[in-house]
Amino acid sequence: MKKIFVLIMCCLLLFTSCDKAEKYNDYFASTVQQTEKNEKEPEFCGLWLTYSELSVKGKNYTEKSYSEYIGKIFDSAKQWGVTDVFVHARAFGDALYFSSVFPHSEYASGKRGKKAEFDILKICISEGEKRSLKIHAWINPYRISSSFKADYLCKGTLKDWYEKNTGDVFEINGGLYLNPTSEKAKKLVADSVREIMSNYNVAGIHFDDYFYPENCSDADKKNFEEYRKKGGTLFLQGFRHENVNSLVSLVYALVKSFGEEKIFSISPSGDIDKNIDGFYADVALWCKGGYCDMIIPQLYFGFENETMPFEKTLDKWCDLCEGSSVRLAVGLALYKIGKEDEFAGAGKYEWLKNSDIISRQIEMLKEKEVSGYALFSASYLKF
Repeated sequence: MKKIFVLIMCCLLLFTSCDKAEKYNDYFASTVQQTEKNEKEPEFCGLWLTYSELSVKGKNYTEKSYSEYIGKIFDSAKQWGVTDVFVHARAFGDALYFSSVFPHSEYASGKRGKKAEFDILKICISEGEKRSLKIHAWINPYRISSSFKADYLCKGTLKDWYEKNTGDVFEINGGLYLNPTSEKAKKLVADSVREIMSNYNVAGIHFDDYFYPENCSDADKKNFEEYRKKGGTLFLQGFRHENVNSLVSLVYALVKSFGEEKIFSISPSGDIDKNIDGFYADVALWCKGGYCDMIIPQLYFGFENETMPFEKTLDKWCDLCEGSSVRLAVGLALYKIGKEDEFAGAGKYEWLKNSDIISRQIEMLKEKEVSGYALFSASYLKF
């Protein structure tokens, strides 16, 4: 018999309205109940710590006070049974760590183009080690800016590529992205991974769901035409899959070169078809092995979601990973507790009416012998 923490998660969001706080008081009462169970403890409980949660903008942190802030988050994480934290090391075309590949992020320094006064990733690793938390460096491989303006880019490689129109970046949907067809862009991502793995004692590297931008239309049309002229036989979807697969495979091999214990994890959209057809992330292939160690689909759905009900969607992912060396964990939506789920169809009020969705989902993961789960995100825990 083992003692494990059964997390009964109820509304961990903080409302600004007193009326709302009173109305949903029952949902926002969080407890940690220790019980005896004849079940194996989860191998993995992750927590995403986003760039906005790490941000120093508008704050007057010193290195000491910032370390205390991170320490409070990690103390809360430990209380909730978290084992691993995904720290947003690069959300855009900049870095929340001391980098020679990308400029300092405005979220790390307070102002675009300014050098940060302390190293956020280093502090997270230090505070994590004090609490036996494994820290993973979370990066968005292709996204440079989701709302791009020409004066956004700081001096450096990306600015040079953009101004010289080299084809290594492209604008789409109002944002700027690395071109997945570009070998130079692939090398830049790999260089950043190598830099992190060389200089920081991280448990591994983590990608989330930003691959090809959604509705990317003909952004890489010229590259595809050149590929076909040179004898390429793949159609557009296969061409795009191969571009992303080659980067994912490269990063996996690179991470493993620093030790077999190092982990490369990916957290794609929970919608398998959308990954394959919209983001050109070939999750069906990745789940067979050789591309990542762990896959953590974002199953941010309730049981009553009309198009993506939790259990049915989970079963599809379990089928993909069956018999594979790739570990399956599941991303859970702390941020939806006590809220209307706008795109859930007939299940839009499920998160308002039920305070035990997360706890029931965790129990279901245990029943299906899934490796664990990850919570989005840190600011929805009380600390």
